[in-house]
Amino acid sequence: MPSYPDRLSLLIGGRRYWGWKTARVSCGIDRCVSDFRFEVSERWMGQGIPWKILPYADCQVLIDDEAILTGYVEDYTPRIGPLEHGTEISGKSKTGDLIECTPEIDGGQFRGYSLAAIARAVCALFGIDVVVEASGASQTFDTVQIERCETAFTFLERLGRLSGVLLTDDPLGRLVLTTAGTVQATGSLVEGVNIQSASARLSSRGRFSHYIVKGQAGLSGGATSVQTGLRAEAVDSDVPRFRPKVVMAESQLSLLQMQQRANWLKQSAFGRATEADITVAGWRQADGTLWTRNRLVTVLSPTLGVSADLLIARAEFAITAQAGKVTTLHVGPVQAYTPDPGAVRLRKHRGHGHGGRGGCPSWDGAGE
Repeated sequence: MPSYPDRLSLLIGGRRYWGWKTARVSCGIDRCVSDFRFEVSERWMGQGIPWKILPYADCQVLIDDEAILTGYVEDYTPRIGPLEHGTEISGKSKTGDLIECTPEIDGGQFRGYSLAAIARAVCALFGIDVVVEASGASQTFDTVQIERCETAFTFLERLGRLSGVLLTDDPLGRLVLTTAGTVQATGSLVEGVNIQSASARLSSRGRFSHYIVKGQAGLSGGATSVQTGLRAEAVDSDVPRFRPKVVMAESQLSLLQMQQRANWLKQSAFGRATEADITVAGWRQADGTLWTRNRLVTVLSPTLGVSADLLIARAEFAITAQAGKVTTLHVGPVQAYTPDPGAVRLRKHRGHGHGGRGGCPSWDGAGE
């Protein structure tokens, strides 16, 4: 068999499928599941063997012999027409079950457990291993409760926010408890060198001049003794007009915790208002390693007005009819991917609208 460098293949039952007309594999730290979608003609690379792939099949997606996704086939979509027979195959990493499924846990409570221990107990129900990279995952909770009809990911993700921990997956389908932007990529993204195409978005939406957190804190006199009227504030001097944002703390927070939340609101709004998508040829950095999510990468683009280290939040490997093999990297300030330190309660989960995109951002960024 001839050598095909950077061959993207789907491994099922010991057999490799490849030769895609189009392909896309996407993974990111802003979600806990990776996914793929491939399109191919009905026969397997000239062997005359019909494709025999069914939903639920265990699979791995590999570039050469390096796994980039481990999970299951979800959809197998054959089609016929007057000119060709074709098939589309799609699937997700193993952690997709955490997103979609509701675990049944006796009593629904965990007392005195850390996030790492709780994650391992929940993930064991689905045959998913857990990798711990964040020190915050070792902090224990007095009591946490999984809510009725709450999915495994929703439960673990709100505990992750309380612990300052991100939940994502890895190429082996494991759940990873991590933090954003602790490792530098080996390559850079430079206009005129390896940037094939790029677009950026600088927005004023969701950004405010003053972030004010109000609430109350418990006192040592007992559960009913509280100090009210507490207030913390963070100022974004890059917003040129008066735009205040007041947030009420959902649970009792110390003044320090309230200040941390005000600072987070400011930093996160800046980060989410400043982002770019950059496409490069091929799937590897200059040193031969694959582009990887959750890496800080130096971006130099006069056209986009970017000269900064940004976080690779998502990496998408693709084969297209027009450009061949390409990688598209979604990058932005690391502040956008730091969990909210005070948006959730231990017992009662409420959805929060801090995903708003947000005067006049700059790539150098707020966050002092």
